[in-house]
Amino acid sequence: MPQSRKKRIFAWACFDFANSAFTTLVVTFIYSSYFAKGIALNPEVGTRSWGSAVAVSSLLLAVLSPALGAVADAYGWKKRMMVACLVLCSVCTMGLFWPQQGDVLGALTLFVVANVAIELSIVFNNAFLPEIAPKESHGKVSGQAWAFGYVGGLLCLGVALVGFVFPEQP
Repeated sequence: MPQSRKKRIFAWACFDFANSAFTTLVVTFIYSSYFAKGIALNPEVGTRSWGSAVAVSSLLLAVLSPALGAVADAYGWKKRMMVACLVLCSVCTMGLFWPQQGDVLGALTLFVVANVAIELSIVFNNAFLPEIAPKESHGKVSGQAWAFGYVGGLLCLGVALVGFVFPEQP
């Protein structure tokens, strides 16, 4: 495999390494728990509301992915749309800092937009696979990137747990 192709594949896999932090920290472990216990009125309502927000974002993604994917393909905007989604996700994720107890709608709105944006960015990133790897190695390359993503998510979770959740001096 030529060196330039290896670099492109590594860069493509780095996207999985980086975006897995959002799913690990926000969707699954840290912010979802914080939302249920600290923003929602009680943990039961918070957990139910969080699950509903995940469902809403999944439905939005199911509707938006094919339409925006077709637009990106038709106009050659995959990279542009991927970057726009990443910026939108980043801004909304930073916004999750501000909701306080009782600001359920504000926190969930930011989360739904961020979750849809990160998932759309993944759709656009995945569309680059045919350009960076031969068809016979798509499965291998995709699997390696997926595994690399898990490494990134676990590293971020470790940093978050040590640095923010279980520090010696809170």
